[in-house]
Amino acid sequence: MKTKLKELLVLHFLNDGIRTTLIVFLPFITKDLYLSLTQAGFLGSAQPLIAALLAIPTGYVIGRFGGLRIIFILLIIYSLATLGIASSFNGTVVFFMYLIAAIGFGMFHTVGFTLVGKISDDGNMGRNMGNFFAIGEIGRLSIPPLAIFAVSFMGWRPVVAAFGILGILLFIISRFLPNSKDVSLHSKNQEKQNHKEFLVDIFNLFKNKRVTLVTLGAIIDSIASSPIYVYLPFLLLAKHISTAELSIAMGVFFMGSLIGKKFLGVGVDKFGDSKVFIISEICMALSLVIIVQNMPYFLLLFLSVSLGIFSKGTSPVVQTMFSTLSHKDHYHKIFAISETTIGLAAAIAIILLGGLADATGIYMLFYTTAFFAILATVPIYAFSKMSSSRT
Repeated sequence: MKTKLKELLVLHFLNDGIRTTLIVFLPFITKDLYLSLTQAGFLGSAQPLIAALLAIPTGYVIGRFGGLRIIFILLIIYSLATLGIASSFNGTVVFFMYLIAAIGFGMFHTVGFTLVGKISDDGNMGRNMGNFFAIGEIGRLSIPPLAIFAVSFMGWRPVVAAFGILGILLFIISRFLPNSKDVSLHSKNQEKQNHKEFLVDIFNLFKNKRVTLVTLGAIIDSIASSPIYVYLPFLLLAKHISTAELSIAMGVFFMGSLIGKKFLGVGVDKFGDSKVFIISEICMALSLVIIVQNMPYFLLLFLSVSLGIFSKGTSPVVQTMFSTLSHKDHYHKIFAISETTIGLAAAIAIILLGGLADATGIYMLFYTTAFFAILATVPIYAFSKMSSSRT
């Protein structure tokens, strides 16, 4: 089990690092190909959109066939698509390649959440989810800033191509690793379901009011938080900072995300998921309102850290709330629901808010996301009251 977990963590590091780099590179790609912010939004929305559309099918597949062997297939898919992005000189082709890459990136997390859930118990679920997210965040923290720095010397295309080659090499190396048994996702006496039974269980989960409230809160949170890391580079560049300064700012943003995912996850085990979620959303809203104001560069860095903590850092909190809604044998179903709803909300928000930014300016986008951050606390507060009445 420990060996499988190590493989999962290494792949999560690479998955999140490269997928984030492709988002952070959007200002360079759109400038090179003469694309608008709305078109950048379509590119940025590809990852959450595909993740959402494939989450339920992914849940069914891993329920029948296991998880880790699928992840290595996803590695080669996004690596080949990354090479395609690097060699594309047309906006349509780039968008198509982003969609293919999103298949590899997006399916990973449904599998990962399920596997982490299976090896956790009620006392350490928040901590383990936080650690799982943290290793992905280390990938986000280390890879994109270095990639942006490299762009200053060689342009974005060679850097993106290097990621594709690295992924292909790792896939080849994985073929020579010992082919041990995959992690079991079922109890010993539990039979594997056919697709109809699986979909019926998914539908029945939605009848639970607690599932509805958590899902609604997660959707609104996704609307608030998902556009931030897509459009934060645009906001910072609009403040006339240099490419090197952008590299530092995005680095500290992902450092904040790492801190948030590590310590907010631990906070869930100590203080409860609902309380940590509500406080985080309020802090995120305040940071979003303040960062659009005129201020020195060092204050921009401080607010970038804060946004990283409270926008991306809430992910383990949300997934821990979802994990309380079903038995372990059904984790692949509840996490399929979470990835579907969160991903669709993120994709739609990124596209629509990109259009809003084109029409009214990048600052209005951040004010709008602050509003949704506050709104997200309403269903989770209701969820916490319902949960308290059950105990």
